[in-house]
Amino acid sequence: MAEHLDLSEAVSRYVRDGYTVALEGFTHLIPFAAGHEIIRQGRRDLTIVAIDVDATVGPLRVTGEAATVDIDVPTTLTPVFAG
Repeated sequence: MAEHLDLSEAVSRYVRDGYTVALEGFTHLIPFAAGHEIIRQGRRDLTIVAIDVDATVGPLRVTGEAATVDIDVPTTLTPVFAG
């Protein structure tokens, strides 16, 4: 059965110093709270994997939690509308 954790418990349990972490989302789905919780708990030397440097990755980089930011831009994009 799935276990439901609040965000502070999830970060405490599953994000350790030196880990590689993917924080992904677009527009209203950007995980601001997760990034802020990682900063609040003082995690260090993280490798952040992202498609774009957004409002979550930036603060992690500035405050020193992210040692590395790996930007992975998709090489092919599927058009949503064809005409």
